[in-house]
Amino acid sequence: MGRYTPFSGLPEGCGIEDTWDGSTTRTEVPAPWRGSGGKARCLKHLVDGSVDILINIAMCKGHSERFGGFTMTMKNHFGTFSPTPGHRKGSQDYLLAINQTPEILGPMDRRLGKVIYPRQQLCLVDALWASRGGPGGNPSHQPNFLAMGVMSPIVDYQVATQFRGEQMGWQPNVEATRRMLVLVDFGYTEADLPAGSRIIEP
Repeated sequence: MGRYTPFSGLPEGCGIEDTWDGSTTRTEVPAPWRGSGGKARCLKHLVDGSVDILINIAMCKGHSERFGGFTMTMKNHFGTFSPTPGHRKGSQDYLLAINQTPEILGPMDRRLGKVIYPRQQLCLVDALWASRGGPGGNPSHQPNFLAMGVMSPIVDYQVATQFRGEQMGWQPNVEATRRMLVLVDFGYTEADLPAGSRIIEP
């Protein structure tokens, strides 16, 4: 979008992803993508560590049923990483895998499989206007709601279940998204979430 929108006046050091030439640098992506992982193209500035803060803004609208029928901050990283594998067979594996990389979570101790220090992230879901329809659908509701957090899977889980599901009556396609909404892949359990939250078991 930055190619067609005249973003200007950003503070020094801030940039829109595609003004930096897009996802061009190959980096390791873990399992479950391609079984045991592989390499995918990512934004060079995340791979080399010259960018350390991510701001991720998703809109609260419908999407493909294979992604649960809703947009999410996790899927916004189809752009941070090359989006092409996300539209092929194994797209859910790719979505889960890229969101577990050091480029998104922060530098990791690969022997222990743990993040050494988390990358600074701000994840927002814009539901000032929202829609049930597909990615090109017009807004159908005006919830006047913003969701904010610092880790994509948790923000997406809360918005899909507690906001879209419970408050707005827009149930996600749980069968399609059960893996994406099981936070144990990211080292969290139900006890780590606020009261009333639920982990959807596969």
